[in-house]
Amino acid sequence: MKLNSNLYFFFIFSKILFGNVEFVSFGWEAFDYITDARSSALGNSNIAYKFDSPSSSIINPNFVNVDQKYISLTHQSRFAGLINNDLIGFKFGRSNIPFNINVFYQSIGKIPDTREMLLDWGLDGQFGTNDSGEGNGILDEGERLDKNKLSFFSQSQIGIHNSFKKSFFNQELGLAFKILGKKLHKHSALGVGIDLGILKKYYGINFAAVVKNFPSSGLLWDDGKIEGTMTKLSIGSHYNKLYKNLPFSINLMSRFDFDSILNGKNELVIQDIKESFGFEIVYESKVYIRFGRDVYSNLAGGLGLLWDDFCIDYAFNNSFSSTGIGNNHLITFNLNLDFVINYVSKL
Repeated sequence: MKLNSNLYFFFIFSKILFGNVEFVSFGWEAFDYITDARSSALGNSNIAYKFDSPSSSIINPNFVNVDQKYISLTHQSRFAGLINNDLIGFKFGRSNIPFNINVFYQSIGKIPDTREMLLDWGLDGQFGTNDSGEGNGILDEGERLDKNKLSFFSQSQIGIHNSFKKSFFNQELGLAFKILGKKLHKHSALGVGIDLGILKKYYGINFAAVVKNFPSSGLLWDDGKIEGTMTKLSIGSHYNKLYKNLPFSINLMSRFDFDSILNGKNELVIQDIKESFGFEIVYESKVYIRFGRDVYSNLAGGLGLLWDDFCIDYAFNNSFSSTGIGNNHLITFNLNLDFVINYVSKL
């Protein structure tokens, strides 16, 4: 599938003007996996499943509720605490123009830097003999590493995702303006992006489409390098099955992601299609049991408990490999804003 690349005139113009633009695949991936526990337990397949959480608008910016009443707090720890993600979401603005604002912070510590460890002395293991392998930058037989030259650095990033809805031609369109700041060792970057989302219902089934990084999202690094991330289209569906005379219902959902690249002719080409699926059992609108499969074919699951002023969601995601090292847990607390305000006023 090909589209005219005129949509990307801004970054093409930037490349001509600055001469240092590179398109990457994972520059803005944090907005794809740093989500609330409910979405994560469903494999982030809930692109057409709208529920009462401000953090759900990261999945689809159309998920902005006028009657939104919760503030959402999420924590995730991965790889034995090496990677930590924290997310807060809340509604802001007047009742006729509400905004969902989500702010996340990610920190990655103790990343080993081995670039200066190699004693590149060649096959004989002696410096200055100019034998085979000396100074070639490769760990050859007879060479070793200097453990005293091992150092560590860290990475952190902070993101802001601001969503609201606007009516165009009698169709409500969700728009999200997002900001991403990164710090990697001694370097830093800042970028902006736009997401668009729609939600429609036909014959009892919800359908959604989300365009992320429209027309493209970019990161400007402190050395002048510009990283551009291509547009990604996601489509999905959600169906709610009610059972008469039974205290539970079922939610079924699917999502398909279309990743794009620019080919040598500056044409936008669909590079890959990834799918994810979710399944949720709801008991008396109080207890939620969830299962999902994400775009990497990893399984997820979780549980949700809902009270009048409080909701807690838990999710478990398995690892990317059979080692189990990447298994991680998420927990989200949703607190009623009125309850919080009333409690604070009494202090």
